Amino acid sequence: MYLNAELLAIDWSRDGRWAAGVVIPERMIAMKHPKAPRLLSDMAIKYGLIQHYLPRGSTVLDVGCGSGYGTSMLQGFGYNVTGVDVSERNINIAKHRKDINFICGKVEDLKETFDAVVSVDMIEHVIQSEQAPLVVAMVDRLKRGGVFLIDTPLAEVSGRVSKQHLWELSSEDFGRLIQDVGPWSDFDRYYTVRFHNVYTVCVKNNQAPPSYRDFETIMMDNQIIVATL
Repeated sequence: MYLNAELLAIDWSRDGRWAAGVVIPERMIAMKHPKAPRLLSDMAIKYGLIQHYLPRGSTVLDVGCGSGYGTSMLQGFGYNVTGVDVSERNINIAKHRKDINFICGKVEDLKETFDAVVSVDMIEHVIQSEQAPLVVAMVDRLKRGGVFLIDTPLAEVSGRVSKQHLWELSSEDFGRLIQDVGPWSDFDRYYTVRFHNVYTVCVKNNQAPPSYRDFETIMMDNQIIVATL
């Protein structure tokens, strides 16, 4: 676990509930929030995928980093990490994490390029008309041969009912959104799959492994694309 004790004392809630867009896993763990284990499992799966594509010591930009928990995971993997978020409140919280560069601003305003750009649980919080320009801006921050990792909920499963999500993408639309920014030298698709609402694993190309196919309930949650320039 990537925990930071300093964050436990932060006034992070509104009316006793965590504020939308200001999720601090450390605080959720301390409160024994029922969503904490699932949240941490999902983040570990998504951020952890980058290790199969990128060697230690590489530079990584975490776009929409929020309170910086995922960014600290990337640092723990041995990467030189920068986190960026448009929310000043998020960045002020994130800066409690040591030895990580956090920037409050828009990704399109950054000048530096990176070996990888990662964006987890973010694009669905952007209105539909701004999603494609944002993806272009993120890919523009990549060095040649760089890796782009991005995820979003499956609209076919969620039904677009979340009040916090401004626009969720279908599997087809998500693939087209990323592919159109290419050309990519490599393009892999993954999905997080939930079994009985308890076990979550990551599978490639929407195919559950044989050992899990006998489960009565198989629920596809998130779609993840890892593309290489």
